[in-house]
Amino acid sequence: MKTIRIKRPKKFSDPFGDFSEGELERILAKDDEKLDALDFKNIFQSFLPAGTYEECLYFVPVFLGYIEGFHRNIDKFYDYELEFAISEAIENFLSWVKDSHADLCRESQYDWIIIRLCDLLNSILSEFVLIKIEGDHIVPLFDSWVEVFVVGALDQLSMTPLKAILQNKLLASESYSNSAWLLDICSYSRRADNLGIWSCTSLWEYKAKHDALAIIFSHLRSNDEQLCKIFWERSFSSIILSAIA
Repeated sequence: MKTIRIKRPKKFSDPFGDFSEGELERILAKDDEKLDALDFKNIFQSFLPAGTYEECLYFVPVFLGYIEGFHRNIDKFYDYELEFAISEAIENFLSWVKDSHADLCRESQYDWIIIRLCDLLNSILSEFVLIKIEGDHIVPLFDSWVEVFVVGALDQLSMTPLKAILQNKLLASESYSNSAWLLDICSYSRRADNLGIWSCTSLWEYKAKHDALAIIFSHLRSNDEQLCKIFWERSFSSIILSAIA
């Protein structure tokens, strides 16, 4: 894991006065490996980070190692609520990277951060695994993370490499996972239309959409997994509605 050649801060400056007394001290009292999603969410809080650029910069490789470790060890331990909490921390982190873009570039820190984020997104999009949560609700694993990356790639100009990953990966619809993610993003986010994944007024006019649907239907015909069939049966109505909206 890359380390930043600055010392761990002894205190957070709280430049915007947004945290209560003792809140930031409790974060710094933890060892790096004990920090959790809420801690990172606060450190990189959107528009109101816990510290100065230099104070937050120390925790960048710590945070990236944390989310990569959660993704890598998903088979050993999984908690949907924790996944969602981490997605909020990722959202704040992307905002911090955007706001710190000039400083990161000046100090040659930006490129390696984006490479790590792109590697993580690539890895997530390579699999489409469904899980059941809250009784009968079915969602793709890391769905909340992908949504954050989609929004970040669209709304934050410094995230152009992430946008390229989404475009290249999702438009390469030769695989079930690529096609599934493409349609899933379409079902919950009309932002995909602006992202450049689809360039036509009607999503149905774009060949990639038809190709993706064909691959999903083929997968369903050859796959007896009930969870998969239920998910796509529920999803197709929202996909159609988003296509004609």
